[in-house]
Amino acid sequence: MKKQIVIIVSMVMLLVGCVKNYPSVECDPDTNVLFQFIYKGDGEENIISQRIKKINFDLYDLDGELLQTIETSSDSHALKLAIGEYNLLAWGNANAETKLRIGNQKQTRDNKVYLESGHEGGLGMDSLYHVPKREGGTRISVTSNTDQKIEVLEFKPLHIQVILFIKGYSDPQGPLINICNVPPICDCDGLFQGEGVTYSSLTHIESIIGSDYYVALFNLPRLPNENDIQIKGFSRKDDSDLFSFSFAQFLKDEKLDITSRQEVTVPILIEFQSVGIEVGLPGWESESVNPDI
Repeated sequence: MKKQIVIIVSMVMLLVGCVKNYPSVECDPDTNVLFQFIYKGDGEENIISQRIKKINFDLYDLDGELLQTIETSSDSHALKLAIGEYNLLAWGNANAETKLRIGNQKQTRDNKVYLESGHEGGLGMDSLYHVPKREGGTRISVTSNTDQKIEVLEFKPLHIQVILFIKGYSDPQGPLINICNVPPICDCDGLFQGEGVTYSSLTHIESIIGSDYYVALFNLPRLPNENDIQIKGFSRKDDSDLFSFSFAQFLKDEKLDITSRQEVTVPILIEFQSVGIEVGLPGWESESVNPDI
């Protein structure tokens, strides 16, 4: 069953002189606007090429008519634009688990971009990024046909990564995993909302050779520590319940804060024991939230 995530993306860009402020950037004389894409994660360097493999952005006039749709894997993109004002929507890594629906802004209302994600048999949501709303809104201005300008777009993550380590489960196929109560709407400030949906039957579950571990890797929307997400496991043989726990309660029990950094990976150990099932952090984890797993 397909689910929808609605992302409202808006931004204000920094207008600077091309040669004066960015001497390393070569200015194309046939263009007058260069979009420069930035993502710094939790550091100071631009690591956008490491984290974002595809960027989509759409250019609208102020009446809401779509003028251009651009897809690029580069960290910059140059355009020739007429003098005037425009609105721009931008997001990163809208891949297999995401279907963009692009159209007239008057029809989609408030610069909403529709994304389908978390369908049955999928991998959870994509590793999505966006350019968040800032003071000034979405409008950009082009004031010259000849002067080179740079629009700097700085992306922020819309997701966190979760890794389930499942130990001691006897079925060689591994369990089915459902992620429940996932909010399907995100506004331009990166706040998710809406009635929760289920990411069902996640397929990215692999066994670790030479051990009794299975690993399930998936993404979740970037949420506060207090959230309604439930993680559930089922038997592939008869759909019987194996485990169910609150993601928020897990974070509270383990004293984890998933809002403290940009790049977040949460490891969870689910261990089948003779007396029941135990959920906690893997014993080898030295950091509570590790962005490099």
